[in-house]
Amino acid sequence: MAGLRDLLHRFRPPGAPGAPSAAGVPVDQRARAEAELEPVFAALAETGHRCAEMRRIGTAWAQAREAEARRHAEMMIADAQRVAPEERADAAAEVERQAQADLDRLGAQESTETAHLRAAAESILSTAERRRKQRQR
Repeated sequence: MAGLRDLLHRFRPPGAPGAPSAAGVPVDQRARAEAELEPVFAALAETGHRCAEMRRIGTAWAQAREAEARRHAEMMIADAQRVAPEERADAAAEVERQAQADLDRLGAQESTETAHLRAAAESILSTAERRRKQRQR
């Protein structure tokens, strides 16, 4: 009967096929990968240069647009500062016109109410005077 050791010996990995030979130097995988990828990187170098040039052009364009926008903003601010006193005076005049219109309207209302109150007072006084005269008779 075979023992456990004999059973496990069956699953032992076999050696490399073929006749035994002298030990060799392992292949340099890094050098092999570099040699294999060198043409790919050489082809990509031109693309990298084109990308760098596009980036440079884009940066220059963005800086020019930023400078133009800055100049435009400065012009807008200068224009606003130039017309601000006139605009303030116009706004103040408009507020004064509206205030005067409100005062005129309120004055007219006051005059109307005063006239109504006078008429009511005169009516009350005349009624009171008539009653007083009637009592005296």
